[in-house]
Amino acid sequence: MTFTEAHDGARLWYSIEQGPSTLPPLVLVQGRALDHHAWDSVRGDFDDRTVVLFDHRGTGESSSEF
Repeated sequence: MTFTEAHDGARLWYSIEQGPSTLPPLVLVQGRALDHHAWDSVRGDFDDRTVVLFDHRGTGESSSEF
C-alpha cells in the first residue's frame, strides 16, 4: 500500500496504476462516504489508461485524523 502524509500527520492512501497509453492520467474521485473500491466494477474499462485512485480521509485505507 502507498501512503502520503498530510501536513497534520494524517496518512492518505493512493494508488497509481500504470497503463500502456500515452493519454493523460485519469483520476477517479468517488463520493465522500465511499473508498477506492467504489470503482471496482468499472475499473477494467480503463485498463488502457494510467489511473490514479485515492481514499479521502476517514475512508478506506486513509486515516481518520482531521
